[in-house]
Parts: sequence; structure tokens; C-alpha cells
Amino acid sequence: MDRPSSSSIHSSQSPLCPVPDMAFFYEPVYIEVSGTLFCVPREYLDVPGTTFAQMFIDGTPSHSDTIAEGSHRSNPIHLDFIGVGSFRSFLKGAWRRNSVNISRDDWVAILCLAHLWNFTTLKKEAQENIETGWLTDPLWEQDPGFFINFGRKLYIKEWIVKGYTILADPSYSLGSTALSMAGLTESQAIKLFRIREAVIQHQCRKHKDCSTCRQSAKFDLSANSRRSGVEHGRRSQPRHTTVEIAHCDCGDSIYAGYSNYSWGVVANALIEVMFKDELRKYEAD
Repeated sequence: MDRPSSSSIHSSQSPLCPVPDMAFFYEPVYIEVSGTLFCVPREYLDVPGTTFAQMFIDGTPSHSDTIAEGSHRSNPIHLDFIGVGSFRSFLKGAWRRNSVNISRDDWVAILCLAHLWNFTTLKKEAQENIETGWLTDPLWEQDPGFFINFGRKLYIKEWIVKGYTILADPSYSLGSTALSMAGLTESQAIKLFRIREAVIQHQCRKHKDCSTCRQSAKFDLSANSRRSGVEHGRRSQPRHTTVEIAHCDCGDSIYAGYSNYSWGVVANALIEVMFKDELRKYEAD
């Protein structure tokens, strides 16, 4: 069989300005991060609703009158205040996740930048991968400050509750260093110590009268606990357990009702009550 001649490959009727193929035409975007140049397919960054998508719509300030910013290596998009390693990790998740290994630290960087640039789907995936690591790496349980600080920064309420729950564990050494690393104020620290005391009393099945008003607890609050957190005002929902929360007349003491629930479930319920005003700011829309 004769091989096609080189002239047959190029049609004589080809237009002067060829039309990009709909399936196999990848427009490159050049991005400079701290002196390092990246070149990636635009489609992986041009996701509707993200900062990059809006940037491409509005156009970015250009240092050239003839070359659009990001369209050529001589005039890249500049990302300030972003680390090279963090951006490289972000590209692993946004672009080449199936061909590279993504570490725990990579997922943390992906989560932060996905939150910063409104990549909601990627942010959710990164969060799920980090949470999966909780089950296999016991070191996570030794770092409540990570969950509290990143939970506040990235508006993940469940992480804040988890961090508080670790600190509320009576077996956890709750000193000034741990409180400082978690970024807790004095009033927040006092609440945590009260929760720890309530958990201990619940485990011992012994409630003491309040040392301030000398009144015993009155059970008039409740919180519903589930695996992903705790909700209020719903006393009967499938797969939910109700933990009765009590307080004295002056409010200086709180207690958990007698039950067979684990200390973690009780601590979560107490945290939801004691920190309800703070946690409300981080609830998902």
C-alpha cells in the first residue's frame, strides 16, 4: 500500500486561519509564582464561578500592549503571595490528580487555594481526602490547633467542633501551649474547662451543685448528635441521638444528662451549646 505523500496531508483548501478543534485544542496559560513559570491548559483553571474564570472574563492587567497576560511565557499572569509548592500542589488536584501521588500536605494546600479561588468542588474533595486521613493517621488526633485554626480560616464548622472535642477530652493535656496554638481566648478556654469538667462528671455519673449559686442542674436544653456534628431543635430524626444538656440558675455550671453515650458524643453536644454563637458564623449556607 502506497504511503500518502506529504502534499496529501495538507489540503490545498485549508483556510488561512484554521478553526480550533472542539475536542483537541488546549489553550495554554502561563503563570508565574515567585519566579517559577508554570504552563497549564486553561480549561482546568477556567471553571465557572472561580476567581480564574472571572479573571479571564474581565481580563488581567497586562505589561504588553500586544500580548494578553497569560497567553505567552514572556507575559505571564503573576500570582503574588502564593508559594511555589502550594501552587504546584493545587495543580496536582486541579489538573493531574490521576497521574501523580497527592500527599496529605498536598491536600491541605489544595484545600486552602481552592477555598481562596472558589473551586468549590475541588475544596470539597480536598476536605474529604483530609478527613479520610483521620481514620488512618493517629497523629491527626494530637493536633487540635490544626482543626480549629483551619476550620476558622476555611469556614469548616465540623473541623472547629472536632478541634474543641479533642481539647475537651479529659485525657488530653490541656495546658497554655495547647490553648495558644489553638488560638483560644480566655473566655473560650474557660468554656472548654467547664466542658471537660462536665464530661468527667458524666463519666462518673455524678453531678455536683454549682459552687456559685448552690443550685442543682435543671435539664431544659437539648442537642441532637450525629456523626457529622450536632444540631439543635430537632428532637427526633433518623439516626440521631438526643443528649440532654443542663445548667444551673446562674449559668456557671453545665451538665450532660445521665446516658450511655460516649464521652465524644456528650462533648460534641456540650460544645454546640457553649460555642453556639461562634459556630453559627461558620455554618454552611
